[in-house]
Amino acid sequence: MLIWKNKKLKQIQNQEETAVSIDAADTKKEHLGLLKHNQKCIVDKISRKVEDTIFATENLIGTINNMSKHVEIQMDSSSKRKHTWNEFKPPWQDKV
Repeated sequence: MLIWKNKKLKQIQNQEETAVSIDAADTKKEHLGLLKHNQKCIVDKISRKVEDTIFATENLIGTINNMSKHVEIQMDSSSKRKHTWNEFKPPWQDKV
């Protein structure tokens, strides 16, 4: 009778260990699935941030180029004014 009880106890223990190992495997799969989902969300956020940064950078480059063109125009205009101002003689200098 004792042998029969020992066999029965071993069977029950084996079944419990199998159930625990199956639960552990399911938990690991769920955990990995959650990690994959979180990783995908993080990658999507980073991708959006990179796209926004590229857009802002292109806008800044365009603004800087426009400003440099306007500065060149102002410099040309300023040099022309300076040149014409140097040639200008006030009317009172002509009389002397």
